[in-house]
Amino acid sequence: MIPVVLGILIALFINNWQEGLKNQRFLRSVFSSISQEIADNLEELDQIIPLQEAVIDSLEVHLNDDQLSAGEVIIAADGFKLPTIKNAAWRSFLNTKIELIDYELISILSEIEEAKAFMQIKTSKLMDFIFSAIDNNTAESKQILMMHILNVIDSEEQIQEMHHEFLSLDLDFGQ
Repeated sequence: MIPVVLGILIALFINNWQEGLKNQRFLRSVFSSISQEIADNLEELDQIIPLQEAVIDSLEVHLNDDQLSAGEVIIAADGFKLPTIKNAAWRSFLNTKIELIDYELISILSEIEEAKAFMQIKTSKLMDFIFSAIDNNTAESKQILMMHILNVIDSEEQIQEMHHEFLSLDLDFGQ
């Protein structure tokens, strides 16, 4: 009886050990994908925010120029660009083995997700305003446009900070 019980205990120990190794490999793979997405997002944000700030600068320069519409100022500044914040790896992980990671990681990734949704709302309001005021050449219209753009930039900078916070975490899974 003792050898049978010992055999079962050893088999359970080996099974748990193998499951732990499998989970570590899975987490390394998932967090590698998430980290790559975040790095890509940061690179895109680093490129786009200065372009958006250039649009704001152009609007400020042409604020009182009633010969140029808001649309013409945007076109003169090479258009208005928006980042694509990727989160496919996090979304796929959300429905699988979420119990394997601690609350801090879930919290940061959830905050990024919420900030992205909030940024999309701000972007939608900005785009609605741009289309409604594209031919408007008043200083007031240009100031409102600048405020919308600054609002979007604020969200982008918050997302940048959250991305940096995620990348600063120690994601060691027994490598």
